[in-house]
Amino acid sequence: MILPLALGLSFYHWQSARRGSGRRTWRSLLANLGGPDIAKSFLFLLAAAILFLAIVFSFSRMGMISMLVSLGVMAAVVWIGKKRSPLPAALILLLIMGGIAAAVWVGVGPVVEHFEQLSRNEPLAGGEGRMALWRDVLALIREHPWTGVGLGCFEHAFTRVQAVQLTYVADHAHNDYLEAAAELGIPCAAILFGCFFWLAARMLQASLRARSSLARSLALGSLGGATALLVHSLADFNLRIPANALVFAVILGLGYAVFLDARESAPEVTAPRSG
Repeated sequence: MILPLALGLSFYHWQSARRGSGRRTWRSLLANLGGPDIAKSFLFLLAAAILFLAIVFSFSRMGMISMLVSLGVMAAVVWIGKKRSPLPAALILLLIMGGIAAAVWVGVGPVVEHFEQLSRNEPLAGGEGRMALWRDVLALIREHPWTGVGLGCFEHAFTRVQAVQLTYVADHAHNDYLEAAAELGIPCAAILFGCFFWLAARMLQASLRARSSLARSLALGSLGGATALLVHSLADFNLRIPANALVFAVILGLGYAVFLDARESAPEVTAPRSG
């Protein structure tokens, strides 16, 4: 979730350096490589690269997928925006290539070995895996579709419907969407995640329409961070981890604050007076 924010701030400082260089040409920009904005841009890009490596060596398959999806969303939003520029896409490509090169230099042997041993080390990776677990969670949801089994009661209620991996204690559904529906009921879960996606839509709107480059960069980074968690939650229980839930809440608040600020600073359109 933090990686997209670091990348968004790198965009902002790079754009600030281009504006400060007077003529917006690559030659004038290269002449100002020692400027503070360029240094800040590379510093945030370095932070994003370190986070990229941390995700790779965390051995999390869904972590890598959600990171790539969030970067893809950011690149797509920049490309369809009014102020289209190849710069953000170039920085994203540079980040991915640099992260891969650094991972190869450090050594990807442990990562490959971890994925090869998943079926032996992780109960949900072998056999039917998470799909079988989710089928049992759906059975639990069908038993209590409206009110759920109660917040925090999933582990105890799930034993009634657990049909696979009977020696495995399923304390979580490894899917925030299904677990919320099982504990809170379908209506409450729909309202909860509907609010999350509504806030993400407001971040998208701010990243496309905000007049300030800082507001656009913060909205874009917040959108990328929210996307990363919402995608990762398809196969994990991030919202049940206090640190992840806290960072997610801060990102949602930051993105919505940028949206409100962008909406207030937008010029008002008045209807022409009739003669």
